[in-house]
Amino acid sequence: MVMRAATVWLFFLLFIATASAGAANTNALFTRAIQNESTAPNYVLITVVDDNTNKRRLLSTEAPFLLGAIHSERKISYDAAGVNKVRQFALSCKDRTFHFSSSDALKNVSARYDENILVEMRSALKNLTDDQLRKGFRCDGKGLDKLYTDKPSREYSAYRDAIAHVLLERGLLPRRGCIVGCLTVDE
Repeated sequence: MVMRAATVWLFFLLFIATASAGAANTNALFTRAIQNESTAPNYVLITVVDDNTNKRRLLSTEAPFLLGAIHSERKISYDAAGVNKVRQFALSCKDRTFHFSSSDALKNVSARYDENILVEMRSALKNLTDDQLRKGFRCDGKGLDKLYTDKPSREYSAYRDAIAHVLLERGLLPRRGCIVGCLTVDE
């Protein structure tokens, strides 16, 4: 009986440690994405709450779109002080849940993909290792890039953003190319 209790306790501690490591990695990826000021932005995985309808949605969007939505919602200027204030606000939301009621802000963080596309991309990527995912998205229109580049132009962004969602769920940090809009995965 004592041995069984010790085993249960050990599994509980292992579960807590694993969950804490996962949360720390997720927070680190979010922080890196928010702090990236390049023309090749990273994606973030956030929960958006529409305060007009109380609808919630977990979605992936480019970090600058989130920051722009915060600027819009909170009517914060785009000067250096305002940019810093918005970044600090975003980073202070540890659960990565953001509330918006402004239609402009909500448009800025609306998902381009639906649940069906997300399920399709989860299925397409589920058996690949992290290394295969990093090497597969190369911005050359080959390999895994074909999962979105072979789609009609109106669906290109939806599939690319759904893939970013899946990559973030896996603990990887996707980035959109600065000019061509392709997807890569940071180390």
